[in-house]
Amino acid sequence: MSINQNGIIVPAAAAALMALAAAGCGSSKSAALPAADFSDDPSVIEITGSAPVATVGMVPRARIYRTSAPSDSLVPVTVSPTGNFVTSYPAPTDLVAPPQHLADGWLLDHRGITPQSVFTRYTYSEYRSLPAAPSADELLHSLDPSVVCALLRSTGREDIDYVIEDLEAMGFFTAPASVRNHFNYAGGLVEHSLGVYDAAMMLREGVLARRPDLEKKLPVESVIIASLLHDVCKANIYRLVTRKRKNEIGTWEDIEEYEVNYAELPIGHGEKSVVMLLRMGFYLEDDEILAIRWHMGPWAVDTGSIEQDRSYRQAIANTPLLPLIHTADTVSSQILERNA
Repeated sequence: MSINQNGIIVPAAAAALMALAAAGCGSSKSAALPAADFSDDPSVIEITGSAPVATVGMVPRARIYRTSAPSDSLVPVTVSPTGNFVTSYPAPTDLVAPPQHLADGWLLDHRGITPQSVFTRYTYSEYRSLPAAPSADELLHSLDPSVVCALLRSTGREDIDYVIEDLEAMGFFTAPASVRNHFNYAGGLVEHSLGVYDAAMMLREGVLARRPDLEKKLPVESVIIASLLHDVCKANIYRLVTRKRKNEIGTWEDIEEYEVNYAELPIGHGEKSVVMLLRMGFYLEDDEILAIRWHMGPWAVDTGSIEQDRSYRQAIANTPLLPLIHTADTVSSQILERNA
């Protein structure tokens, strides 16, 4: 069984077995396996487009799969194609056993792995000991950041695995998105970034339905990069602290909350994200730089600066990616992340 360069996962035999290469984060830099043409094989799972989605030609009786990082002890759940909400998850009593180890790193699935599966941080033993299943939101907070990593890898940018390593090292995957506003908990920044990606792709689809001539100016690769990495600057500014606060009955208790510390590279917001990415050695197109730099839109413009005002206006004129990402950021933070 192998994976060709188009992301097609190939069955080992004509039996009804399917495989899923669920690429996790981490420092895996394994070389691509040999390419092959299995376009006429009805049992092939093909990962299409930029998002981690798949088309399935037949329903298997069993699945075997392998991952780029160790995950055999972690509980999988099923997520939406954009990865920003959980669609299916097990009860603790449903977990019988972890996957069975086969040859060459392949695993025999006992849980129902699909092309939409991602791994939580729960081990099988931890999950089985729970009195009840966590909520879908709680499981979303516990997800391994493999969805973001898979999307970033789908761009094909050189040295993307090294960039992912740097993102992990600086705390991107565990940082909150804010102190007291949207997604102010560990992992919130990744959730917000996926929400911006989701909104950006929806907006892109709507725009191209009316303006198909803009397709080359709004490449999927650039939408992925600008939406997922626009807030990299937040990865190292939040600190978890413990403060005393009175509860509802007037008793003092310890409360953990985040505070902001701008001491490290205090050069602004969007511009800091750009500088941090370039320092990683990550190549950014001009349009991506502009979209990330000005993703806050007019809120990032010093109205007293003629130079900033003219630069922002010119940036909008240069690329539609900028207003697309700014609008997606607003839609995600002010609408999709709004409390019910």
